[in-house]
Amino acid sequence: MFKIDRHEVPIAIRALKTANVYEITGRKRIIVDTGMSDESYNELMAQGLSMENVDYIFLTHMHIDHIGSAHRMQQEFGIPVAMGEEDIKRVNAIKESPEDFRDSLLEIMRMNGTPSAITDQMIQRHFVLDHLDTYLRIEFDIHLKGNEEIIPGVRALFNPGHSPGSFSLYIAECSCLFSGDHILPGITP
Repeated sequence: MFKIDRHEVPIAIRALKTANVYEITGRKRIIVDTGMSDESYNELMAQGLSMENVDYIFLTHMHIDHIGSAHRMQQEFGIPVAMGEEDIKRVNAIKESPEDFRDSLLEIMRMNGTPSAITDQMIQRHFVLDHLDTYLRIEFDIHLKGNEEIIPGVRALFNPGHSPGSFSLYIAECSCLFSGDHILPGITP
């Protein structure tokens, strides 16, 4: 039997305003996504989320509004973090050389005809560069590669699209799917 609690936390993304963090308790305890920042973490604690006996943090994908508090949970409580291998490769490349990442963004903008007068503004507002410290601090303990059972009755499903390494979490017993941003109402992922 699984117990599922949803925690809604505010995020600084104009199109969404909030993110969902799920607490799944069964044979093991899993946190699905973590919100955007330390403010998300503080809000989760204020809502009564306990980090005791959490076995995994499952990140659906690499975007900041899903991984922002993971490093703090990992550092303070020693909770292993799982994410898709393709997204981990991208985060590790950013960590290895933030300058190369920035330069590649500028090149993509130039190739697509973005006026040079606004490229600096766009770079300054890019979610990765704006939250680079978060990306630099997180470590990944579990690299998800494909459709795999992570604990009995709980499967990690590879569903690239929203990001190259997006994963959903599926619990057969309750037919519950935690899809991150793979399925969104009202905006295009």
